[in-house]
Amino acid sequence: PVAEAAPAVFCLRCGDGDDQEGNDILLCDWRGCKAGWHMQCLSPPLREVPEGQWLCPAHDPRRASSLPARPAKRPRLATGAGSSSGAGS
Repeated sequence: PVAEAAPAVFCLRCGDGDDQEGNDILLCDWRGCKAGWHMQCLSPPLREVPEGQWLCPAHDPRRASSLPARPAKRPRLATGAGSSSGAGS
């Protein structure tokens, strides 16, 4: 039998998939969440892997400051009542 490779996990903060000693990627234990975070990408950073369950910043209000800023919404183009779409020549 061939062993299946584990799916690739990337840090939501930096986008890197490298798991290094002292900067492990932690996986959220919240049901259905598959978020990964480097220990050093959290705010504040963790020095050691926590015991028990760990929740990512999206599910742990104490870590909400670690979440990346959301991109600004693009303004919608105004559609006026006098548009010429579908009008004949």
